Amino acid sequence: MKTQPTTHLSRHFALCLQAWRLVRTQPVLAAVSVLGTAFAIAMIMVIVLTWQLKYSDVYPETHRSRTLFVSALGLANRSYGYSSALFMRDCVEGLPGVETCTAYSFASDALVTLPAGSGQRLRVDAKQTAPEFWRVFPFRFVSGTGFSQADFESGRPSAVLCESVARRLFGRTDVAGEYIVLNRSHMRVAGVVPDVSLTARDAYAQLWWLYPYSERHTRGDYTTYLGNMTVAMLVSSRDSMQAVRAGVQRRVKLLNEGAMKDTPLWIGDQPDDIRTHLNHVWANVGPDMTMFYVEHALLLLLVLLVPALNLSGLNHSRDGRAQGFRGHPPLACAEDAAREYAPDVGRRPGGACPELPRPVSAARLAIFRLCRHRLARPVQPQLAGTLQPHGLLAGLPLLLCHQRAQRHRARPRRHSAAHSRGPERQVARAASIHPISPYP
Repeated sequence: MKTQPTTHLSRHFALCLQAWRLVRTQPVLAAVSVLGTAFAIAMIMVIVLTWQLKYSDVYPETHRSRTLFVSALGLANRSYGYSSALFMRDCVEGLPGVETCTAYSFASDALVTLPAGSGQRLRVDAKQTAPEFWRVFPFRFVSGTGFSQADFESGRPSAVLCESVARRLFGRTDVAGEYIVLNRSHMRVAGVVPDVSLTARDAYAQLWWLYPYSERHTRGDYTTYLGNMTVAMLVSSRDSMQAVRAGVQRRVKLLNEGAMKDTPLWIGDQPDDIRTHLNHVWANVGPDMTMFYVEHALLLLLVLLVPALNLSGLNHSRDGRAQGFRGHPPLACAEDAAREYAPDVGRRPGGACPELPRPVSAARLAIFRLCRHRLARPVQPQLAGTLQPHGLLAGLPLLLCHQRAQRHRARPRRHSAAHSRGPERQVARAASIHPISPYP
């Protein structure tokens, strides 16, 4: 039991030594193989990290897996646009399975400064939203809180800043209750949140402020349902997503049979999950998600092809039997070599030939080292008697060594058992100078 770790260490050391010899023998091929594998692994890591950042539950969008979105709307008169707070009121609010919902605009440029012109003017990414926004996207507040329902219904302007904007304006982050000027409108700072990454596309902004309460309480027609907002609804569980989709579609159908009878409203297959929502580019056509998954699968297979080829090449190089005679297919075992070059030498009764033994042997060494060279002459049948006492595994390498040495002799000699010492000495010398891996 105590020798098992040592055996494993010796095997690992032998593999490392073999790899180092391969690098020294073919440095260019080894460098290309290592760099290709490293590049493939790096690309796989980038793909996986990008997928996680875009579609997994990441702060502050910690409920992506159970959030549905309606972003694109269309009318029968070929007018297309985005959703609105009025659409959320008539088609989403109060549906079974919906915990809360909110409407928010896209982040757009805005100028913010301190009252009375004191301080610097900053250009920030501002987003209009409502109090429910902080429940769909649960931010951590450094100072203060989110908008209150009283501020929203009373129409009192309020804003929430990120930490970097608060520091640049006030020099600190505990600024809840202070006032700012946003696009020439005075607003009270309700709270401060940490900076948001650009990968959180729906929650990202540097400043959030309330849209007018009147946008939810106006008459619905073809001019008011189209807006510049996205509706996000937080469902109770992922199992209820399909029921919520059916409920939204049902309400749109009822709306088209009533107030929107002349210009029916179109939402396609929405509400969308997070993956479909982020890939929804056109208002009149939804994304092809089947092709989306196929493209990502092909990309992963293409990136994994490089390390797969490297591993197959490594296994091929470790297999000594792949080094067959030049111009001939690789030999599976010593029996194949005997069948092709010496059909009558050393054949045992019944034609059986055992595989090469796992320990390093002179026979295996000679086959691996000498089978690369084509024999100058065919095997002479009279050598069978000379090599018969050695058996097939020992006789075949001696035969190969003998015929290789025969080309360098000045004159032919009579082959006998006494001349087999020369090839034996050559095999032993080759084994001491050019060792090979003990693993087939």
